[in-house]
Amino acid sequence: QWGEEIEVRETDALKIVWIRDELEIPENEKIVITGNLPYYITSPLLLRLAYSSLDFDRAIFLIQKEVAEKIVASATDTNYGRLTVSLGAFLKSVKLFDVQPEAFKPPPKVMSAVIKLTPHSRKLIEKELFDSFERTVQVAFHMRRKMLKNNFLAGFPEITPSELMAIFEKLGIDPKARAQDLSALKFIDITKELYNANPGNKPI
Repeated sequence: QWGEEIEVRETDALKIVWIRDELEIPENEKIVITGNLPYYITSPLLLRLAYSSLDFDRAIFLIQKEVAEKIVASATDTNYGRLTVSLGAFLKSVKLFDVQPEAFKPPPKVMSAVIKLTPHSRKLIEKELFDSFERTVQVAFHMRRKMLKNNFLAGFPEITPSELMAIFEKLGIDPKARAQDLSALKFIDITKELYNANPGNKPI
């Protein structure tokens, strides 16, 4: 049953500022976000939401199945990639069910799926490291078939090979590992170590 008041706001979804005060939502109100996302804005919209640190309760979206499988993929899966890690640092994701093209008129040429996103119960990475984290993930997956150490040495010229190997050893990372072998948590750990290794020349 709808409440007594319904407010409809017409705006560009990619221009939404995901801050409670900007959205004029009282602190005591639970935030639930839902929508049928145009496929071409799915990744940028979800990344903006994740990095906003908005204290929403849950978000449920209908998106392209191919993208949904990337979001919920586990390390070493073929679908596991930059989007998986970037969202995984902030959100727990679950694919609820698939939606056949015949459910739409006209039917799209791709399968769809409904996903549920829930913020982690505790913050895993500080806001001051958001840019460093995103750059770390971007560099790692730039050439996903290459070993992670080679991508990092090319992408972070401020880090020496000996410094990088020391970080890998400290974190228990196989020197032959590739980006898709590591969890989002491990990428957070790498970001913190890279940041600490060069505090005056941060990898951001």
